[in-house]
Amino acid sequence: MIDSGSDSHQNKSSLDDLFWCLMQSQKMTVSPRGRRPTGIVSGKEALIPVATRHFSRYGYEGTSLRKIAAEAQVDMALIARIFGSKAKLWNAVLEGLQVKQVHHLAKLKEINDSFTDNPQEGTRHFIHLLILISTDIPEFPALLLNEAARGEERLEHLLELIVKPFRDNCIPIIKQAIAQQVLRGKNPHIIFALLISAISLPIITPQLVSNDMQLTPSVLEELTQEVIFLVTAA
Repeated sequence: MIDSGSDSHQNKSSLDDLFWCLMQSQKMTVSPRGRRPTGIVSGKEALIPVATRHFSRYGYEGTSLRKIAAEAQVDMALIARIFGSKAKLWNAVLEGLQVKQVHHLAKLKEINDSFTDNPQEGTRHFIHLLILISTDIPEFPALLLNEAARGEERLEHLLELIVKPFRDNCIPIIKQAIAQQVLRGKNPHIIFALLISAISLPIITPQLVSNDMQLTPSVLEELTQEVIFLVTAA
């Protein structure tokens, strides 16, 4: 059942953010020309990490531009000047995740290229890398879940830009592991989804494991071992 009251509130919040942003941009004075002082983080560098956290935690509709600006300690008008809109800020967040993923994709290719040398060790490196990726970009699984619950155009963009390249680099490794009888199962796409779910959830919500769980190197190694035990053949 659709909660029209909730939708109205979310729409009003988004409109308020946009209106406030536009009003502030009108009041903005011209900043001095020249380079920023050494050591000062640029407005974009300050905003993107905060925006990533907010979009992943509250979803697109529940995210407030005013709260992002406040946490990033920048003027609200800076969002209007740099990004122009909430939608463009969300796209910038995805582009930031895409840049982060380049290194991970290169590592996946290395594993795939050397997999046949030692399939058991290759599988271990693969699972360990999936865990490292989840800890490096912990906001991404939550961002994906938030958008998956709504099934809108943003989800399609997220899947195409971030998920598809990642999945396309994982599937060949999983296929090799199945062929070498290292991984249990037959469908590499389902195995990929199950692996990501099994790894991401304890990392983004460690309270599922223990109320005082800390993601230390030893805990991450233990998680690696448990996932390997669950999915690899005896």
